[in-house]
Amino acid sequence: MIFRPILPLIPFSAAAAAVILITAVLILKGEGDAKKRICSLAFLLAAALLTFCIELRPMRAEKKTDVEVKNTDVLFVVDGSISMWAEDGTYGTRMDDVRAACGRIISDLQGASFGVVSFDRKSRIMAPFTQDTTAVTDALAMITEPSTDYAKGSSLNAPLADILKMAEFSKKKEDRLTVILFFSDGEITDGSELVSYEPVRAYTDIGAVFCAGSPEGGKMKDQYGIYIRDDNYDYGISVPDEETLGKIAQDIGGTLEHLEGDGDAASRMGAQIREASFVTMGQEELEVYNDTYYIFAALLLILLAAGAFFTFRKMPL
Repeated sequence: MIFRPILPLIPFSAAAAAVILITAVLILKGEGDAKKRICSLAFLLAAALLTFCIELRPMRAEKKTDVEVKNTDVLFVVDGSISMWAEDGTYGTRMDDVRAACGRIISDLQGASFGVVSFDRKSRIMAPFTQDTTAVTDALAMITEPSTDYAKGSSLNAPLADILKMAEFSKKKEDRLTVILFFSDGEITDGSELVSYEPVRAYTDIGAVFCAGSPEGGKMKDQYGIYIRDDNYDYGISVPDEETLGKIAQDIGGTLEHLEGDGDAASRMGAQIREASFVTMGQEELEVYNDTYYIFAALLLILLAAGAFFTFRKMPL
């Protein structure tokens, strides 16, 4: 059994505890029959406990055999800098487009392994290569907008070491197809010069760089939902740098694609990878995690329905 909270656990717990405490005090200090107040308090605590169980999102591990395993490792390299939250994406922000494209590729490549590297000024491995697509999707969802209070610019050089580490690991496996998919708007805002991505080419069988954002650029909001403005109080507009992304694509021996439109680029890439990959000989055991929070959701629904029934039953018609 593992837990993957739906919302950040500490803020949720603090807010829920405050609401429960205030409500419990109001119930205990209220007028009326003491037995009814105790029942109301018990109802509140039961509902709170079930809600907390849902928030924890418990998942049950299961061993699955007879799983076809493709010989493919797909590494998603995702720019998580502030400009990736510019509002010129097809589905909202640029990051929304990235997540949609990654989801489409994951769906097209069932049985492949996926990894995630995210970067802004620094790089971090969000998920090692795994066939647990839920873990990969969760890793992509965990890429959040950096705080403008602490951001010190973004560098496209930051993920190079982690990309090489992941690619080298993939190539150590026998007969492995290594795919590098780089998602960014190409903006460098920390004053650094782009280094060569040529070393990645030696480990890359299929590579592509996806340019996020529109040619006209887009407005950005900070972590508080307020539009970012420059010194003249004009909207801060982020415009993708295709030239820089083109250099990375050339270095890794891949193509430059665009995330604009209806997702054709991601679909084409998924088809290309699927055509090049093959199922390895034999089958292997795979551990997957299945959600169980729906059990607590059903119990909570029954509890609320019962509460509503007894409440309306006592109301005069």
